[in-house]
Amino acid sequence: MTGREKLDAEEQKKRMYYAQNCECYFCHKPLRYSQAEFAHCIPNTKCYIKKYGAEIIHNKKNGRITCHGCNHKALLDPKTNPVPATELVAEIENDLGV
Repeated sequence: MTGREKLDAEEQKKRMYYAQNCECYFCHKPLRYSQAEFAHCIPNTKCYIKKYGAEIIHNKKNGRITCHGCNHKALLDPKTNPVPATELVAEIENDLGV
């Protein structure tokens, strides 16, 4: 990830953190920003970036702000959850006009 991409990712995390009222997406526990984790639904791996593209993987709809304990709840790995993952990809592609 380039320096610019890291800056963009941090800015996206910050926007989502405040949009979610500074709380975990799943348990709604209040979070300090330093505790907040950006959890990708479809994992941020080279394999999935190659398959779906960075625009899909790094899209805000593919992420949730979570506490550490709930981070795993966001996972929609296409290997284990193919239908919800496919629906999420289709929704993001529709938003992007793909």
